[in-house]
Order: sequence, then C-alpha cells, then structure tokens
Amino acid sequence: MKHILSFFFILFCSITFAQTPYALELDGTDDYVLMGDVNDLGTSDFTVEAWFYAESYGTNGGKIINKGETAVGTPAEAGYGIRFGHSSMSRIDANIHGATGPYYDLYCDTIQFDTWYHVAMVRRFDKFMLYVNCILVDSMTIPPNVNVDTDMPLGIGGKDKGGLSFNDNFHDGYIDEVRIWTVARTESEICTWKDCTIDGPVTGLLAVYNMDHQTGTIASDNSGNGNDGTLQDQATWAPSTIGANCYLNFSESNLKDSEFGIYPMPVDQELIIDGLNENCDYKIYSTSGKLVQNGKYLAGQSIALDKVEPGMYFICVQTVLGQVSMRFLKE
Repeated sequence: MKHILSFFFILFCSITFAQTPYALELDGTDDYVLMGDVNDLGTSDFTVEAWFYAESYGTNGGKIINKGETAVGTPAEAGYGIRFGHSSMSRIDANIHGATGPYYDLYCDTIQFDTWYHVAMVRRFDKFMLYVNCILVDSMTIPPNVNVDTDMPLGIGGKDKGGLSFNDNFHDGYIDEVRIWTVARTESEICTWKDCTIDGPVTGLLAVYNMDHQTGTIASDNSGNGNDGTLQDQATWAPSTIGANCYLNFSESNLKDSEFGIYPMPVDQELIIDGLNENCDYKIYSTSGKLVQNGKYLAGQSIALDKVEPGMYFICVQTVLGQVSMRFLKE
C-alpha cells in the first residue's frame, strides 16, 4: 500500500465550482435591502464590514449598512451604521449610539467615486476603530457599556425606520460581502479575509451577505443564522469582482474510513489522489482560503505542483458524490 496518510482529515466544503460573484446594485433613490429587527450587538465586541462602490452621494449620505440611529427607534437614536457621503463627497464614516450619550463617530475623507473600497468598524471593549482597505484610519476611546440595541430594522443600502417615518440615506452604487461579527476582528484578520467569500458558518459570525445572486429578491444570510434580507423597490444584482477567487468555509470532520487519500505525504512536486477513479474538477486553496491552482484531475494521473510554494493547503474536488476536500503538506 502506498504511503497514504491514514488519519487524514476529509473536509466537506460548500464551495460552488461554477460560482460567478455578484454584488448588490442600488440607484440612490429608494433601493435597499431590508432584514427586519435582527443582528443586534448590545454591548459586545463586534466587527461590521463590507465592500462598497459609490457613484454619487446624497445630502445626508448613503448608508452602506444601518440599524437604528433614528429618533423614532426605541431607544431613540440607538444603533450602528456605516455611511458614505455625509457632509463630504469623499467621506466614509462609522458610528454607534446608545440609549443615552453622544454619537461616537469615526471617519475618513479620502474616498473617491467609481472605486471599490473595503470598510470595517470594530469595537473592542473601550476602543472604537475604523479600517479602510484594512488600514486603521481613525479610532477613539469610548465607554465600554454603550448599548447599541434597537427595535429598528437592519438595512443594507439605506435607513429603514420601521414604518414610523420616511426611509432615507439611500446608497448610489454597489455593495458586496457584508459581514457582522460578535467578535473584534484584528487588523490581520480583516486584511487576510477581506478578499474572500465566506460561504458558511464561522465562529463569531452573526451574519454574512455575499450578494452572489443573479436573480430573485432575497439576499441570503450564509452564516447559518437565517437572517435573510429582501430587496426593496428596484434593488437588483450586478456582476462583481469581489471575492471571485477566494473562499473560506472548510468545515472539518475526522472521517477515518474515507476511501480517499493523498500520496506521497508530504507532497513534493506531484500529488495523486488514491481511491478517486473518475475525472473531476479540482481547486487548491491556501489555509487562508486563497485559490492558488485549479484544473481537471484525471483518474490515475498526478497533479503537478511545481508552481505551488511550500506550505499547508486544501484540495477540493467535485466528485459524482459531491464536493470533498483534503488537506496536504507541500514540501
């Protein structure tokens, strides 16, 4: 028997091989996505992040993501949000507010139209931070007990006031890969993951809206928590380059009786999958989820890895029984 790693982990991943990335397209007039009263963050640490692309700005700015922050909410003004274009055509700002006290507002004034940006606001105990393209651009110290819970709906691309007042702050442009975490992500984590599509549950992930829909009016929450959104008015989908070649959702289980294995182990220049007797598509990812190689695996033949740097990787293959992946070490 060849030197197959008998205790190898087999990973079932929900990667769609034919996936074409899409984004939410909004007209800045009345389009947005409505989630309802979900994804409250209370007094916990959190990270709220998204990709956005602006084509213009309104008098009060367009909300990338928003929950509450309105006088008709209970408590009044409580909530959190990220907004583009408020008071300046180059400003992105992030803010939180509790039942009492001031707004805590962070901003960056270097945003340009017709350009994709990644924005993330993070609360870690008494620190409030704003990142743009994974660079810390503003921060402040805040009281550690600011409670942002509100009975107002969560909205992406606009501010929904629960039918108690007129909706406003509509974003003109595109929004993609919206994520809400109940943990304070580090700068390294934000930078490593920002270019990836998270297509399943991850520890600390409260909601993730990949926006990878071509049709329909539902913005799916792929975190496993089921807080889907509904497109309002003429909001629609458009092709996107965000998250095109990087996926993060390896759900690990130790299946010792699997018929598949990899040899030699560790892998040198060529990889062979033992027990796989069919031709199938494959993709190789780094442990950070970056796609490093893909192609067609031919049964009984090997995959050349001469262009893959040494390190740990996952290979995902599309078999007739479904998608499976295995971990391997490249010398």
